[in-house]
Amino acid sequence: IGDPISAWLPELGVASLTFLLTAVILITIINSVTNATSKKAAQAFDSELLRLRTINHRLQSLREMASLMRATLSFERVVEEALDVCSLALQEMGIPRQALTGAVFLFDGPVLRPLATRRFIGNDAERTIPGQRGIIGDSFAKAEPVITDTPKQDPELRTYVAFQNAVTAICIPLRTGFQIFGAMVIGSSKPVKFTEDHFDLFNAVADQAVISLQNAQLYQNLEAEKQRLIEADEAARKELARDLHDGPTQTIA
Repeated sequence: IGDPISAWLPELGVASLTFLLTAVILITIINSVTNATSKKAAQAFDSELLRLRTINHRLQSLREMASLMRATLSFERVVEEALDVCSLALQEMGIPRQALTGAVFLFDGPVLRPLATRRFIGNDAERTIPGQRGIIGDSFAKAEPVITDTPKQDPELRTYVAFQNAVTAICIPLRTGFQIFGAMVIGSSKPVKFTEDHFDLFNAVADQAVISLQNAQLYQNLEAEKQRLIEADEAARKELARDLHDGPTQTIA
């Protein structure tokens, strides 16, 4: 009986060693997979947290812009805020503030004139453009944001020194229905990959700005009509006073 047991001992030792090695390998693999899974889960959590913070920040910016609209009839302040909100969205992507340039252009008769500007150089702020070609003309025709990777070659943007170093630019039309107020253009000297989230934000900002422009336009029209009525009333009073004064004089004569 002892001989068979002695013969099994080496095989039993090899089997035990094999089992231990297999167990060690399995534990190592499980730990590796667990660590990789934990790392991916942590990365996914951080990414989602960043996305939610970005969304919350953008919503807060839109609320502040809406609050500003309720507090003022100055569309100049509103378009300044609009430009800041859109620029901030690019800074959240890691684009340095100093790499950004831009302007809100409003129609002044047949031409577009920059109203709110960022990093315009020299007499850039005094230059006007027709708003018929390039990404500005395209955005008006398509009624949606338009992007270019060659701003310095754009037939209208190249008018401005500020866009000469830009490698990306986006134009957001300021319009409602068939009425076009102008456009907001933002350029960057760093490449930018725009997403649908950016388009949604830019369109929301543009809609807010257009509402403010409409309110300001309505207020100006009401003020003009009020002034016209005051002047008409004053003219009527003067005419009546003149008639009252001339009547007795003619009777005496």
